[in-house]
Amino acid sequence: MGDYRLENAVQPDGRLKTVPVYCGDWYVFCGGAEAVRRAKRIYAALSALCAAMFVAVLLLNAGSGRFALAMLPFAAMVFPVFFALAGSLRLILAGARVTREGRDKMQGRLAACALFLAALSAASAAGHAVYWRLNGAAPRDIASLGATLAILASAIAMFSLRRGLDMEKAA
Repeated sequence: MGDYRLENAVQPDGRLKTVPVYCGDWYVFCGGAEAVRRAKRIYAALSALCAAMFVAVLLLNAGSGRFALAMLPFAAMVFPVFFALAGSLRLILAGARVTREGRDKMQGRLAACALFLAALSAASAAGHAVYWRLNGAAPRDIASLGATLAILASAIAMFSLRRGLDMEKAA
């Protein structure tokens, strides 16, 4: 019950080559073309914002950057940030029709990525609060927390945006 079957194709030089051919269901976006295009652009912008804020916090020499409760969850965000960027690239490059595998990656994995990103950024923000309670807040610590909260807000927006990217089987 695979989505691919193997077919033999004759090459121009007369040799046979076995190639996989997709024979599974095709999926299309439910919303209108303009709404889907808008949702794709917003998702890509939010993913880029998360990546920029992530790198900015890592480059910021803040005292909270050396506090484990703040930085361990933040460091773990490298994976959801990368997957959000890769998912937004896949989303932008998706054509009018998408394979089952593409649909699974765009719907399930993007939502899970946004949830993990939100959970880790919330944990990091809580770690920042503990650091502030113990050591006080410096301007760099405030900037670090601000970037972490921007990532949290972007992740929540990315999760809520998934409704604009729903798919259904093509006719």
